[in-house]
Amino acid sequence: MRRVGAGDGAGDAVDRVAVEAPLEFRIDGAPGAVTMRTPGHDEDLVRGFLFAEGVIGAASDIRRFERIADDIVDVHLRSPLARTRLPERSTFATS
Repeated sequence: MRRVGAGDGAGDAVDRVAVEAPLEFRIDGAPGAVTMRTPGHDEDLVRGFLFAEGVIGAASDIRRFERIADDIVDVHLRSPLARTRLPERSTFATS
């Protein structure tokens, strides 16, 4: 990157920026949600999302996570009925 500042002239510099990438998660194979995140700790993010949405009541409600791709996680719940608690949304956006 080329940085230009007052009085300092111009110079090349390395600037670190956070990466943001989409994460899709599925619940027992069914569509769940897509959210933007800084990669890493995806399971914690999905666990918190499902808890905040009332889909799960505790971390133990999740049987296992299955990584489908770098940006896709399938969450397998202990109770298939919990999946019905995820609100149906045609569009949801947040920033």
